[in-house]
Amino acid sequence: MKLSDFDFELPNELIALRPVNPRSSSKLLVSKDDKIIDDQFLNLLKYLKKGDRLVLNDTKVIPAKLHGKRIRHSDNGRTTANIGINLLSTNNDGHWLALAKPAKRVNVGEIINFDNELTAKVLDKSSNGLVLQFNLSEEIFDQKLKEIGTMPLPPYIASQRLPDKLDDNDYQTVFAEKSGSVAAPTASLHFDDVLLKQLNDFGIKTSKVTLHVGAGTFLPVKVDNIADHKMHSEWGEVNNIAASEIAKTKSEGGRIIPVGTTALRLIETAAKSGKINAGKLSNRKQISFFHIFISNMSKCFRGYFDRASGNRYPFSLIFTANSNHLRATLLCKMGQFVAHDEAAFCTGFARI
Repeated sequence: MKLSDFDFELPNELIALRPVNPRSSSKLLVSKDDKIIDDQFLNLLKYLKKGDRLVLNDTKVIPAKLHGKRIRHSDNGRTTANIGINLLSTNNDGHWLALAKPAKRVNVGEIINFDNELTAKVLDKSSNGLVLQFNLSEEIFDQKLKEIGTMPLPPYIASQRLPDKLDDNDYQTVFAEKSGSVAAPTASLHFDDVLLKQLNDFGIKTSKVTLHVGAGTFLPVKVDNIADHKMHSEWGEVNNIAASEIAKTKSEGGRIIPVGTTALRLIETAAKSGKINAGKLSNRKQISFFHIFISNMSKCFRGYFDRASGNRYPFSLIFTANSNHLRATLLCKMGQFVAHDEAAFCTGFARI
């Protein structure tokens, strides 16, 4: 498949820069039984069955966008230049991988000053970004990030407006608990407390897993053959409770419904052995998930295969279509679900 296969025209005036209120009044596009249904997310219950289990990603977006000044000392004296930093992930040493704009003029060893208290030293520079060592310890750094950082809005929104305090709530799910994402699990943004209660009262069960979404979700694909696209790694965890709940629902004949591509690729990775295994899936590459869809377009992913019993357990997938950024990685991944066994739910803020 070629990158151009995913091109489409979407005028800027049709991109909603703010979510609707309440969240659940957003649009819902349902593909089921060769039909396309235009509905609202608050009517999600119509398409679910008692005993279904929704798998939710409880990650929390960090205010990962920073603005600072690059400091350089040379024979000409001390010079400074403005620089934008988008934090991506931390390594075992507590150093941050980050994207910089502009990045070309940044040199290893330089200091970036964000305010009177927060600075970072550039330890390394590569095609993957910068490696930064911040001067504050973890807890103090987290607090400082909350003070001066802003939400890392998707490029198609950030190109049209600046982030503000409203985004601190709008760009988080109502069940966000564990900090670590640099992008929201957008399919989950449309749930609110009222809808979750309705689902629970009807008999729809939920399980929570954690996948900290990386920048690879919204970065553009730059290669012509999308099978050659390289992805950033992500950290995820399926705990014992979630693994047990998913297995129980399976045994009772209920459907497992991952909410969004983040929950899907996490439990798909956790089920590589043929069943859902609890554990931390550190540094797993998204590319393995991505290739499943690229190489199996005609078959399409229909759940995971239990080698012991010989049974295939289908997923019904709820995923987001508010990735209006042309040639975005998420858009390419979503494009593979057209032949899905179960109903496919498409949600988004775009007024189309």
